Amino acid sequence: MPNKKICIFTKYTEIGASSRMRSYQYKDFLESSGYEITIKPFFNDRYLIYLYSFGKRNFFLLVYLYLRRLIHLFQSNNYDLIWIEKELFPYMPRFMESILNISKKPYILDYDDAIPHNYNQSSNILVNIFLKNKLATLLKNASTVMTGNKYLQTLCIEGGASKVKIIPTVVDLERYKIVNNHQSELIKIGWIGTPNTSKYINVIQNTLLNLKDKYNIELVVIGDEGFSIEGVKIKNIQWKESTEVSSLNAIDIGIMPLHKSLWENGKCGYKLIQYLALGKPVVATPVGVNIDIVDENVGFLADNEYEWYVALEKLIISKKLRYSMG
Repeated sequence: MPNKKICIFTKYTEIGASSRMRSYQYKDFLESSGYEITIKPFFNDRYLIYLYSFGKRNFFLLVYLYLRRLIHLFQSNNYDLIWIEKELFPYMPRFMESILNISKKPYILDYDDAIPHNYNQSSNILVNIFLKNKLATLLKNASTVMTGNKYLQTLCIEGGASKVKIIPTVVDLERYKIVNNHQSELIKIGWIGTPNTSKYINVIQNTLLNLKDKYNIELVVIGDEGFSIEGVKIKNIQWKESTEVSSLNAIDIGIMPLHKSLWENGKCGYKLIQYLALGKPVVATPVGVNIDIVDENVGFLADNEYEWYVALEKLIISKKLRYSMG
């Protein structure tokens, strides 16, 4: 009996964290279980590098990527199952997503972000009017929808999905080996992400400025080489899959500040999971799944500047507390 063929339509290549953790990391396991896996990303490396380097999108490259996705979609009849990360055609009309139904192949959806809010909560009036319900058909006809947290599960059910399963984002503990080799008096507060999400660090800008006047601290920013806060000592580290674990092993405290909005409710706590897998205590904004991940045994939830200051100060002062929570 031939192997079942699965085509995974990811949003990114492996340099995109959501695609890497929600799809690519399962490829070897699925193939060892008898499935034939093909992965077709929407955005390529060139697009992401351009976006992160210049902060804008390459229009002509985007046109090519949309056309490539369309061709790949018309080839989907060669597979037994289609696995879609988020959506097929970002910011395209609803009928574009419906092209999938021509092949009548079963498909599953995967969400680790509140993608429906890109449309139904958009500040762009035209997007809100014309794309508000663009995912309805995709959700309704999916065999199963996988979500990274309960908020996304509810969002997809309200959007028309009939079967939704929560599949948390996880890391491979074979890669995440704890190495306690930090002997310096300098306390390293670490954050990992992309240039698009480093804006969240500014939530605690004043807290960091106040702490640095009293304590020997350094903010380690992994994934945004251009991020800075005037007056705060910052070490910027280029993100590489081959070095992310060693870079995180070198920090003392992991942070995940966020804004508090509907979009952030869809976050799946990947940063926190990375920190905790390496035995690092954490401080995070109490929004979305962060509330489920962080308790008094592993770190602190901080809702304002004062709470962030108190939480970070406790961890800066006490090596014993850092170790016990980690």
